[in-house]
Amino acid sequence: MNRREFILLAGIGVVVLTVAEARWLLNNLNDDQPIPSTLTPEVAATLDFVPDDVLETESGEPPMIFSDEKIPSTPEAIIPLPTEELDINAPDERSWEFIRTHEIMEGDLSKPQVMLTYDDFPWSYEQLQELLLNLKSEGGKATFFFLGKQLSQLEMYGWNIEDTKRTFDQMLLEGHELACHGWQHDDPMTSLTDQNLSLQLEQFLSAMYALAPSAEIKFFRAPYGARNSLVLDVAARYGLQHVMWTTGSNGTDPDTLRITMENVAKVGGNGAIVLSHMHRPYDVKYAGEIVRNLREELGLSTSTVSNGIKLSDRREYSTLPYSDPLGLS
Repeated sequence: MNRREFILLAGIGVVVLTVAEARWLLNNLNDDQPIPSTLTPEVAATLDFVPDDVLETESGEPPMIFSDEKIPSTPEAIIPLPTEELDINAPDERSWEFIRTHEIMEGDLSKPQVMLTYDDFPWSYEQLQELLLNLKSEGGKATFFFLGKQLSQLEMYGWNIEDTKRTFDQMLLEGHELACHGWQHDDPMTSLTDQNLSLQLEQFLSAMYALAPSAEIKFFRAPYGARNSLVLDVAARYGLQHVMWTTGSNGTDPDTLRITMENVAKVGGNGAIVLSHMHRPYDVKYAGEIVRNLREELGLSTSTVSNGIKLSDRREYSTLPYSDPLGLS
C-alpha cells in the first residue's frame, strides 16, 4: 500500500492523507470521538500530513534520512522566488559553522529528563488548547515544531488570530518552546534548491514572528527528518539548529501511553527526544499521563529542547534578530 491514500470526504472531492491519518479517521467513524468539526474537505486538503515517523521500525527507531543525493523536485515543491535579492539577516560566521555542524541527535545523557516534541499543526484551536491543558496539569514542558503554511492561514481553519497570539504568549510563559517544522509537509526539503529552501524558511519565520514576536526560534526539524548538507547549511543561516528524535509515541494507537513508556525505556530514558504530533488524538489525550508516568515510573522529568540538549550542542554565540526581509508579516 502506498504511503498516502485518497479519501473521499462528503462527496466533495479527493483529499490526500497519510495511511496512518486516514486509518484513524476511518476507525473513528464508529467511535465515541467525532471527527473534528473543522476538518472540512478544504482544510484537510491543505494539511496533507505525512508523519515524520512513517519509516519508524516497530521498536520505535527513527529513520535516519540523510542524503546528499538530490531528489527530483515536483512543480508543487517549488515556490516562486521574489525578483529582488533576499536580505538574509544571518548569524556571524563562527555561529553559523557551529549550528550547521551540531545537529541534535539526542539530549544530555547525564540528566534524568526527556525532551517532548510535537510536530505539524493541530486539527483545531481547541485541540491545541486541550494538549496544553493536559501538559500543564502535570507540569510538562515541550517544544512545538509548527508548519508555517498553516500558521499563515489561521482564519481558514476557524482560528482567531488574536486568541492565537495570546495562546503562543502563554505557551512561552509556561515554559514551552516554539520551533520550525518548515513551510509545508509534502516533498522532502532535500528536493529544494538553495533559494527555495531560503524562501520557505523566510516564509515560516514571517508567519511565526507575526504571531509570537517575543519568541526566539532556534530549532528546526525537517519534515520526515529528511535533510542533507544543503538543508543544514541554509537552516544555519537563519540560526536554526536541526533536531532529530530518538523515539516516538505513536499517537494513533489507543495504547499510546504504554507504547511511549516502553519506547523511552528502550532508548535508555536519559536524554531521549520523543516525537509526537499535535494533531494525533492519543498524543493529545494522554499528554498529561505521559508526563506523570515518565516521572513516577521512570524517574524522568520533561523539558524543552533548549533545556535538554548536551552542553556540547549548545550554541556559543547569539544569532542576530530576524528582520523579516520579505515584509511578509
